[in-house]
Amino acid sequence: MPAATNQAVCGIFESDAIYAHLLYYFLLYQRGNLIKQSIGGAQPNISQGIIKDLNIPLAPLPEQHRILANLEQLLTDLDKGIEYLETTKQQLKVYRQGVLKWAFEGRLTNSLIINKDII
Repeated sequence: MPAATNQAVCGIFESDAIYAHLLYYFLLYQRGNLIKQSIGGAQPNISQGIIKDLNIPLAPLPEQHRILANLEQLLTDLDKGIEYLETTKQQLKVYRQGVLKWAFEGRLTNSLIINKDII
């Protein structure tokens, strides 16, 4: 596809040897490692040589398909877990506000038996 870039851009093109989505996830996994290898001051760059030297594990395409399907299912499950945790976090905020309200209304002390031996 036609594009305009500067000299610091490295194009990665599709290949019949690897599914593009799987390559995306692999590069995402390697992101921290690649950033550590970047060079430069204000705007560090990852050289084309670093990209070319990156070892990409290649399984046969049917195995890549299986790995990708499993990976996407696990990531979907993880997203659902994160959503559940966020919902729970919001519920806890509501419960906390309820407990504070009860505390300042004196409703918590009405039903508690205070053990004077502890004080």
